[in-house]
Amino acid sequence: MKMSVSLLPTTPRANRTIGAILMDAGLLSTDDAERILVVQKQQGLRFGEAAIQLGILKEADIQFALARQFAYPYLRATADRKPRGDHGAGAFHRDPGA
Repeated sequence: MKMSVSLLPTTPRANRTIGAILMDAGLLSTDDAERILVVQKQQGLRFGEAAIQLGILKEADIQFALARQFAYPYLRATADRKPRGDHGAGAFHRDPGA
């Protein structure tokens, strides 16, 4: 299995939300973030737990966002995400077959 390293800047973003990080990376739409926030509040879940429960994001997406938020390296299997050609090596999108 091939692995890739996130090449996005590693400046700590502990003041940024996971949702904002995922939207900036192109992994989450505003509409989906709002759906997640509703479930998060209703069920008392963490953002990532609500997103996974809704089937919007995968555990790997949450791990990626946490790595970005706290500036630690994260390896991701390339089967999980493929780089978007026009957005640089750090931008990923969901594999249609996943």
